[in-house]
Amino acid sequence: MVRSFQVSQIFPKLTAREHVSLMVHGRMRRSGRPFSRLGVSRDDAARKVDAALARMGLLERAGDLVGTMSHGDRRLVEIAMTLAAEPELLLLDEPTAGMSPEETRQTARLLRGLAPAVTLIIVEHDMSVVMSISDRISVLHRGEILAEGPPEAIRANREVQAVYLRRRGRRVMLAVKGLTGGYGETTVLWDVSFEIAKGQAVALLGRNGMGKTTTLLAIMGLIRRAAAACASRTGS
Repeated sequence: MVRSFQVSQIFPKLTAREHVSLMVHGRMRRSGRPFSRLGVSRDDAARKVDAALARMGLLERAGDLVGTMSHGDRRLVEIAMTLAAEPELLLLDEPTAGMSPEETRQTARLLRGLAPAVTLIIVEHDMSVVMSISDRISVLHRGEILAEGPPEAIRANREVQAVYLRRRGRRVMLAVKGLTGGYGETTVLWDVSFEIAKGQAVALLGRNGMGKTTTLLAIMGLIRRAAAACASRTGS
């Protein structure tokens, strides 16, 4: 059993191959001591590294420094590290958190391809990801199981619809679709889309420099918007 973490833990000055090699060497040593010998040949260890990178579509970028990669690719490096440990059961904590829509779709396809060779348990709040990769879904609400079943049953469940899925007839106060923009020649936002219903309190969560303030400025039209469709019912 192997687990990935929600917050990325990487070494910026190491390559993707070196990250995955760390996992392989750690799992394949003959004892728990850091300088003990490998239990497999170096060639076998290298093949395990390449196989893990290939499963995440990273083999061609194996020599890239992870610090230069996008957030989505860094997450894929971490998942490749978990695969290098050859788990039977893999626990993934919000594997697509912070990814762009395209990165999210790509990662979902890659994760779906891991089964049935690897059994997956995925903690995720992105409903599109959950619906696209799961054989069975357990919906948690306030510490209790609200519903359980295949994606089709969960999508049709009225309680789940009321709590998590889009409610029919709600009044949308702000709709943002495909917002891309930034400062000068620097693009900070890529294809940002969301809706805010009347009466909702919505938070933009992210570390410094992730684009939170830029999103507000772009919605107000105060910075460059390369592409966007923003509609508001407030009249402003």
